[in-house]
Amino acid sequence: MNSFILSIELSAPIIPSPYTTLDALLAVALYRQHRDLTIAHTQIPLSNSYGVWHGSCLIHYGDFIHNRDHNICSTLQRDIDPYLYAPTGEDGSYQKTAFKFEEKQHDVRSRADRYETIASEGVFFYGHGDGEQCRTLIKKNIFGIGKKTNQGHGAIGRVHITPIEEDLSLHNEKGEPMRPIPNEIWHQLPNRKKSYSRRDVTGWKPPYWEPSHRADCVVPSLFRRFIPS
Repeated sequence: MNSFILSIELSAPIIPSPYTTLDALLAVALYRQHRDLTIAHTQIPLSNSYGVWHGSCLIHYGDFIHNRDHNICSTLQRDIDPYLYAPTGEDGSYQKTAFKFEEKQHDVRSRADRYETIASEGVFFYGHGDGEQCRTLIKKNIFGIGKKTNQGHGAIGRVHITPIEEDLSLHNEKGEPMRPIPNEIWHQLPNRKKSYSRRDVTGWKPPYWEPSHRADCVVPSLFRRFIPS
C-alpha cells in the first residue's frame, strides 16, 4: 500500500456533487465490473482506518471556469406530478425552483434545468492503497464524473498515478480534513487539526446514499488546488 495522487484529465465540464470522494468513484467502478454490491462496497483497493477509506475528495487543477449551464428536455404531461412541479411564485412562476415548464405544448412540456458547472483541465484525488489497481478500475469502468454524465458532462480522458511520500488522503499537511470523516473518528486520528470546526451531516462511506451512513462529519473546504510538482 502506497500514497499517491490519481489525476484525471477532463474533456467536458463537471456538474459537481458536494463531496465526490475517490472511494465513491471506485465503488461505482467495482460495481460496473462485477455487478455485485458487496464487492463494490468492501473490496475498494484503498487503505481503511476506523471504517474510513483513504481517498480524498475531488480537487480541480489548472485554469477553470465556473459557469451556469441549462439543459432542456421534453416530458410527457401525464408523467408530471402536479405536487412536485407546482408553481411557487406569487405570479404562478417557478422562480424558486431550479427548473420551469413551457406549458404551450399540450401533452408534452419542455423542462429547463439549470446546473452549476466547472470546466477545468482535470481533477485529482489523494489516495493510499493500490494506485495502479485504482487507475485500471477507473480507466475501464468510469466514463464521466459528477452529475448528468449520461449527457456528456464530466467526460474523462487519460488517468495518471503519481507516487508521493506522505499520505494526504484523510488530512493535509495542516491537519485539515480532505474528505468527510465522522466527528468521533476524526478525534482518533493522529496529526489532525484539533481546532477544526467545519462540519456537515453527510455520507462518509459507500454507499453514500444509505441513510445509516450519514453522520455529523468534519468536511473539507476544497475548490481548486494544483498538483504538486
